Amino acid sequence: MKLTVGFGVWLALAAVMPAQVVHHDLNSGKKQIRSIVLMPPVVNLVRISMKGAEAMNEESRNHELPLALEVETALQERGYPLDRGALSREALAKNPEERYAVDDLQKRFDGQLDLIRHKSKDVRKGRFGLGDDVARLSLKDDVDALLFVRARGQVLTGNKKAFRSVVAGVNGDAVVLNLGIVDARTGEMLYFCKSTLRTSMADQPDEIASGIAKALARLPQGHAAWPAASAVPDAARPVDSAGAVGRIVLSQKVVERHLAKYVPPEYPGVATMNAVEGDVIVHYIIDRNGQVIKTMGVLGPVHLNAAATSAVMQWRYRPFVIDGRVYEVEAQTTLSFRLGAEPSRPPE
Repeated sequence: MKLTVGFGVWLALAAVMPAQVVHHDLNSGKKQIRSIVLMPPVVNLVRISMKGAEAMNEESRNHELPLALEVETALQERGYPLDRGALSREALAKNPEERYAVDDLQKRFDGQLDLIRHKSKDVRKGRFGLGDDVARLSLKDDVDALLFVRARGQVLTGNKKAFRSVVAGVNGDAVVLNLGIVDARTGEMLYFCKSTLRTSMADQPDEIASGIAKALARLPQGHAAWPAASAVPDAARPVDSAGAVGRIVLSQKVVERHLAKYVPPEYPGVATMNAVEGDVIVHYIIDRNGQVIKTMGVLGPVHLNAAATSAVMQWRYRPFVIDGRVYEVEAQTTLSFRLGAEPSRPPE
């Protein structure tokens, strides 16, 4: 139970912490960020049942890659290229000296979190940093910053939800995201942000993506162009299944970067006759070749559901080859049906 209460207190403190804090030099433009390298993200999830709290170690690790992809997309939208591979766990496994340096910096960052929660405004004044040991890392010359990502969350079981027990003021699934951007030369904290979400990391990737975007809202706009999706033929070439791994859950914003063929839904005649309109949410699976192989759930007006499902089943994607591995992807989209207009996905 101590673990449960600890997270509840941590969440309560995070809720009162300012959402975004910017170092004065970054805010004024005196410091510029050209490229950011991602430190290995750390996810800590806890399952809470009537018996108490249990660490979800495997699930936590499985959420690290999807979280990194969501952060990468959010930063790209703000004009900052993010290098996920330079200090990834796979890369560090081949370089013990670099791994020790990264581990040391990770511990220093975690040690700063409590202080930042109590005096977060001091980030603006340059009073937080990790020291010049950041210079020990082997980074490219154009890398100006390191990104630290932390996610802590709790998942309530069915019995716990039914009982409606309040654990340290937290009644339901919750996630707290913290992102810290550190100068890659001096170790100064340039930007710190948090997002507190009453949702599950597994079930609501679009909410996680929205929370990340809001947390980065005060980061000064960068200058890198948003990378265009590569043009590919409608029928994607089958990928080598030797590197195939499991399934990941991604937000629609990330998934759409791989979209190769979009087929709009047709407005059903019976829906037009009965003046039926509304939004249809389709939950679906994309296989390792980029083909939509099945829908897992449809929610919307009954006269519109079949048209939405038929359209989604015709969409095609570039295979999700990430760091040399091929993934199946679980995704969700919303299709909007309005009388007198072509059915479409609502704009972001």
